[in-house]
Amino acid sequence: YIDMEKLYEKLSLEFENAVFRFQDIKYTGLGSTYMLVSTYDVEFYYKGYHIISSQELGNSNMGRIIVCLNNKIVPDFTIETIDHFTNLFLRSKSLLKIKCKRESFKKILFDAAVSSRLNEIINKNSLEPKIYTENKGNMHYIKTDYSLQFEDKIGGLRALLNFYKILIDHV
Repeated sequence: YIDMEKLYEKLSLEFENAVFRFQDIKYTGLGSTYMLVSTYDVEFYYKGYHIISSQELGNSNMGRIIVCLNNKIVPDFTIETIDHFTNLFLRSKSLLKIKCKRESFKKILFDAAVSSRLNEIINKNSLEPKIYTENKGNMHYIKTDYSLQFEDKIGGLRALLNFYKILIDHV
């Protein structure tokens, strides 16, 4: 038995002033069945930017990370991955697919993925995040959506949060 609550809580201690929240909710089904849904939230501020992560296990098994860049603007980009099956034919050293019109920022994104160990986690696990920018009026966001259907959930979240910190260093 792996105590995910303790693992996520321990991870939150790696980030200065991080707040960890855990919640188990039982949803009743037909008859006497129920589904247990657990959420693990880790959030903290880094250089004035609020990084919010939420992982939900039990129903959708999805993770999400959001940082609001306030009025700062970064070039629009999307980072996705080549799935492991397709890569059997491509034999690519990196599974990252980075789309960004500004080549200099594309290099920053790739370097951040390497420095944060995100690239390594993606290559060793089935972590397939979609990292993208989103603009709503004057507010600019970087968001990540990813499935939690891979083994090293804590290592994946750690790498993603460190990726965000490195990106913020370049804002």
